[in-house]
Amino acid sequence: MDDVTKKRALAGDIDALRALTQKLIKRENSRNQNLATNLLTDAYNNMPSSASNLGNQLVNGSDLFEKDRELGLTWLAYSGSKKINVDTAQSQDSDAPGSMPDGNGGSDKKTLSTFRRIEPDPHTDPFQQLDKLIGLENVKAEITEQASLMQFEVKRKQSGLPASNPSAHFIFTGNPGTGKTTVARIIGGIFKKIGHLQNGHVIEVSIPEMIGQYVGETPQKVLAALQAAMGGVLFIDEAYGLLSSQSGGGDAYGEQAVTTILKFMEDNRDNITIIAAGYPDKMEDFLESNPGFKSRFSDIVMFEDYKQDELCKIYLSYVAEQKYRVADDAAALVPKIMGEAPALFDKDFPNARMVRNLFEDTIKFMALRVMKEQSPAQDDLIVIAADDISKAYDELQKNAKFKSAGKGSGGLLKDAAKYGYQ
Repeated sequence: MDDVTKKRALAGDIDALRALTQKLIKRENSRNQNLATNLLTDAYNNMPSSASNLGNQLVNGSDLFEKDRELGLTWLAYSGSKKINVDTAQSQDSDAPGSMPDGNGGSDKKTLSTFRRIEPDPHTDPFQQLDKLIGLENVKAEITEQASLMQFEVKRKQSGLPASNPSAHFIFTGNPGTGKTTVARIIGGIFKKIGHLQNGHVIEVSIPEMIGQYVGETPQKVLAALQAAMGGVLFIDEAYGLLSSQSGGGDAYGEQAVTTILKFMEDNRDNITIIAAGYPDKMEDFLESNPGFKSRFSDIVMFEDYKQDELCKIYLSYVAEQKYRVADDAAALVPKIMGEAPALFDKDFPNARMVRNLFEDTIKFMALRVMKEQSPAQDDLIVIAADDISKAYDELQKNAKFKSAGKGSGGLLKDAAKYGYQ
């Protein structure tokens, strides 16, 4: 081992500690290798019980890790169980649980990067979740077909038959508010159910979480996100930001991120799904930026703008979910608004986000109206009036020009007749 790196690890540099521990994972058994990687990822992401478990395995040696007492004691220190004297590498009982020495001999634990982690709902069938989504018929069909292919190969493997090992990485492209994140979360549960992924969780990352500010930091941050997603799905929103010098670190750092992702996809194709999402034209640039992307992201899923009747259904679903009711004259306004609203946006029609904003503004104006009454009746707290929706639509019209002036696909909105707008 590099003496400098090990000294950094023993002094509390969690990235160095993770990198050295990664080298100690035993490679004889792929399942054990996956378990070891997941344990290391959880320990790195500040889960004390995992750090303690990992520390004990390193101190004693195990089926997952080679023995390294010094690194093991350091993980125990990180978990709060022990602290380590860097010079003598002897463990002591900690007087300050949760402390870990830093490079200056202090006891402040380094703050680690954390990622948004979504676990699949164990009480809900993910296929039913997908089917219940409003619209997105082409998306549902493509995801279901891919799941059938993966399940077929899993069944062949379980039967002792030769089976290919197809990767399942996706490009999700479409305007904002078309359900890309929602579908990504469901895919994790689907691939877990069919046996393709071990855990099915989804790690959601933004570009600033992956691009570093100094040389060598970007690969570490990207690798941390990838390792956190092992056994599940890594969802990278607006993935083309990796290529932009505006991301924070510049093009060189973006290239480091891309190289790290491509290598990881190849090395771990059977235990991770990566979904890169964003606006259509920019995702085309993303795919063209590196030959490796086209070969690895084999499935490009287009999320179309919602049709008029689908926008109405989304609005009414919010109404029902929050136990409101729309008055008859107000209900007549909803299709009219959903037919006109897309034309307010020059580009990047926000779809369901627009509908949610409209609904939230409706409730705002409803509340202002109702609270003028000293003793509002029960129905006043439930029934949405036509004036509430009208005022909310006026608010939407005021804001639409400003919102549509942002950067994006530059005119993805299709012909109105095609989408049923009236």
